[in-house]
Amino acid sequence: MSFRGPKLLALAALATAALAQGRPERFDYAVRNDFFAGFSGNQEAFQRAMKTTEGVLAQNPKHAEALVWHGAEGRGSDREEREHTAVRRSVELRDGGDRIA
Repeated sequence: MSFRGPKLLALAALATAALAQGRPERFDYAVRNDFFAGFSGNQEAFQRAMKTTEGVLAQNPKHAEALVWHGAEGRGSDREEREHTAVRRSVELRDGGDRIA
C-alpha cells in the first residue's frame, strides 16, 4: 500500500488530532490575554487572571506556569508604582521644586 498524496495527508491529520486530544490546553492560553489587559490598566481582567492562577496554585502549588504568571503580578503593580512616582516627580519639577524624593 502506498501512502502518497491525499492518503498521507489524511493519515497526518488523524495522527495530529489523536495527539492533540491527549494534551490539556496550555495554561497561558487561559490567562495571557487577561494579564496583558491588566498590565494595560484593565483591573477587572487583571483580577480575573489572578483568580485563575490562584485557583490552579491552590490545587497544585508547584504548577510551573501558574507560578510564573502569578509572579508577573508583581511586575504589574511595580509598574503602577513607578508611574505614580514619575508623575509626582514631574509635578514637583513643573512647580519649580527641585525636591525629588
